[in-house]
Amino acid sequence: MVLLGEVFPNFEAETTEGPIKFHDWLGGSWGILFSHPADFTPVCTTELGAAAQLAPEFAKRGVKMIAVSCDPVQSHKDWIKDIEAYNHLAGAFPYPIIADEERRLAVQLGMLDPDERTAEGLCLTARAVFVVGPDNRLKLSILYPATTGRNFHEILRAIDSLQLTAQKKVATPVNWKLPVDHRASLAAVKSALFAAFALDSFAAYDAFVTRRLQPGESADVYLADLRRLAELFGGVPDRTLSCAFVNGLPDAARQVIRAGSRAEALDLPSVVARARAVLSDDRVATVAAATAAPPSGGGGNRGGTQDAEAVMAARVPRRPRSRRCWACGRLGHLAAGCPQGNGTGSGAAVPDPPDRVTRRSVFAWCGRLVAHLPVCGWLRPAAAWVKRRANAVTRGWDDVTTDALLQSQISHVHSRLLAADPARGQWCWTGDQAIVWTDASSIAAGVVIETPCGGVMEDACWLRPGDAAATHINMAELDAAVRGLNLAVAWGVTNIDLRTDSATVHRWVDDALSGRARLRTRAAGEMLIRRRVDLIRQLANELELKVTVTLVRSEENLADALTRVPKEWLRDECEESRMSVMADDGAGDSAARGQVVVGAGAADAVRSSVQSVHERAGHPGVRRTLFFARRDVSRDVTRALVRAVVTTCDVCRSIDPAPVRWRHGSLEVAAVWERVAMDVTHHQGRSYLTVIDCGPTRFTVWRPLGRADAVEVTGHLEQIFLERGAPKEILADNDTVFRGRRLASLVARWGIALRFRAVHEPGGNGVVERCHRTVKVIAARRRCPVSEAVHLYNVTPRDGRTADTAPAAGVYRYAAGDKCMVLPSISEDDAKKLFPAGVEVHEVPSGKKYIRTTPQPQ
Repeated sequence: MVLLGEVFPNFEAETTEGPIKFHDWLGGSWGILFSHPADFTPVCTTELGAAAQLAPEFAKRGVKMIAVSCDPVQSHKDWIKDIEAYNHLAGAFPYPIIADEERRLAVQLGMLDPDERTAEGLCLTARAVFVVGPDNRLKLSILYPATTGRNFHEILRAIDSLQLTAQKKVATPVNWKLPVDHRASLAAVKSALFAAFALDSFAAYDAFVTRRLQPGESADVYLADLRRLAELFGGVPDRTLSCAFVNGLPDAARQVIRAGSRAEALDLPSVVARARAVLSDDRVATVAAATAAPPSGGGGNRGGTQDAEAVMAARVPRRPRSRRCWACGRLGHLAAGCPQGNGTGSGAAVPDPPDRVTRRSVFAWCGRLVAHLPVCGWLRPAAAWVKRRANAVTRGWDDVTTDALLQSQISHVHSRLLAADPARGQWCWTGDQAIVWTDASSIAAGVVIETPCGGVMEDACWLRPGDAAATHINMAELDAAVRGLNLAVAWGVTNIDLRTDSATVHRWVDDALSGRARLRTRAAGEMLIRRRVDLIRQLANELELKVTVTLVRSEENLADALTRVPKEWLRDECEESRMSVMADDGAGDSAARGQVVVGAGAADAVRSSVQSVHERAGHPGVRRTLFFARRDVSRDVTRALVRAVVTTCDVCRSIDPAPVRWRHGSLEVAAVWERVAMDVTHHQGRSYLTVIDCGPTRFTVWRPLGRADAVEVTGHLEQIFLERGAPKEILADNDTVFRGRRLASLVARWGIALRFRAVHEPGGNGVVERCHRTVKVIAARRRCPVSEAVHLYNVTPRDGRTADTAPAAGVYRYAAGDKCMVLPSISEDDAKKLFPAGVEVHEVPSGKKYIRTTPQPQ
């Protein structure tokens, strides 16, 4: 199949006018090739006749015509007579017909219709139209099914549009037509196009009332456009046009012209002349305006008016129409050809910190440092951290704060900027290759876009929210990778080398892009991880990106600096939070015990001692560190202090945090049949309702289910209640059968509390799942039915020794028999009767049991 803009195949073929070679036959002119399914068919006969009737119109436009069919040449010649007779054609047939008996041309051009077939089962040729330009390239292709005829007048209109757009470089609207003799006139083409693209009256009126003078636009151009819009909805008087003209001027010019119009009547030319003068001259206009005076002091409602002379400089300087380089700020060239080079820095002096520290002044100062610069390095996370601190210590935008930590952070940033400004990099870069460095920490996520030559194009960082501690570091690393790809795509990069220092993210992304393996993770956020990995794969597929993933060391990662802030800032804030916790919690407890809260110096000593204990013990977790600290330092060491020490420990933070696990609980109760757990399980293709006692007996009841629906489950459950009594509480999982109205009605009728706490985890260690595994193992090993396996489970002692610990012993008052039959001992006399002479008898060492075997031949 040939695509638009590609060179059309230069095929050789036999036609009704002899053999041709397509490009030679075309001869540098426009051409149209159209196909039809078969000769002597009614639709094709009418189509070729209509094309022959329009042949003079195609000839006026310099377009050669040729048809193609899968029948032989002689069939085409005989069919031409039928076409001429049916369509009343006179003279020679105006175009040749190609014979494509072997369907090579139809396959090459993709003209086969799979839904329509011949009697032999072959696909019919679809009704295709190909328009080829003088440069032998495809300009238009239309494909119709074999059952639908074509409109050759539409094809003729499309050729008119193609030829016009190729000559004049314009666009034609819907249903656009232009006579051939008008196409050579530029004025006729412009008028036709303007009329075609013109607004309707309603849209023109909306545009008229909202039209304003644009920056750099002259008054005459503005007035001409207003006239054009007014003519589209019927026109307006000059007085109305004058009001609309003045209403769209800038405020200063509008007030000047309105004041002049009140003093003297101005017609439209005078208004335009005055507007032209106000907009172009540097004049000062004096206007006497009545303004409302503010109320004077006291509680009265007094007020008045006073005449004030408002001096307005209605100056709109004419800007030079020259190109400005945004890299150096000079005129006359663009950034790509900047004589100072593309590698530029911030170029401005470092602004001084605000004297009056408020949230507004801090945000403004940080914005001047990083907001307009694409490369900032360590300054970007530092500025974000300072703004977060300003948010934390202020309530309003203009509240003054004297926070010592905020002041020290601002001073640190300012002094470090004076020593080394990180705003640098190759900002004016073009190309399709880039290296994307990504990293994440517990503080922030960072991305650096680097050129293959080693220049940094852009960097970015995002502080993680305060509740991000619950998000695993691998998820944060994956988010940083997605953001890095988004930044690279914004630069127009298609060849991306993604570099990360996380082995887990490297494996996830590399497997997803290569399709080598499926994503393997059992994390709590598995679906979120899959969504992000799928997003990376979809970006690569839809945007045709070539993405490679490389694992690098942390010290080599350029984005590592964007995820860090000075350690002093973290230590100071942790100390502040620890002191606040001690002040809130420890003060009341110590006062109650008659103790005195230690001061700041003693607190530092305690913290240092806890830190030493933590390092000496091998950097354990919070619980073990708290044990050693209370043993070796002081019994008054708080958990908050130990948590702060472990959180800020560099050794502990260098390792991925352990996953958060729920504290293990227990579903067991002391009474028998007080709480039962139920579930629906499957064994060898059958469903079973299982009910097990959560008390000390662990007695279980299994009922086979014909269908695992609410009707049968509630029926069996009520039968169990009638036989053994109803418990006080039932534990179930979130199965739809247990969430239905039938079960809710049943437990309400029996006065049972239904709790959805038996979480379904086949690999877990819950009461229900342990019972399922035990019964299924018994059934598999003994090859017995489930009912027998349940019986053996209930009569087997739980400790393996005492019969009183069997589940059935805790339910039944009588001694329940079991199916574990043991053969009685056999005496010697009975053995002689049972076993005749000549039969070998072997005695089992573990008991007096005899085995009968077949004698071996001598």
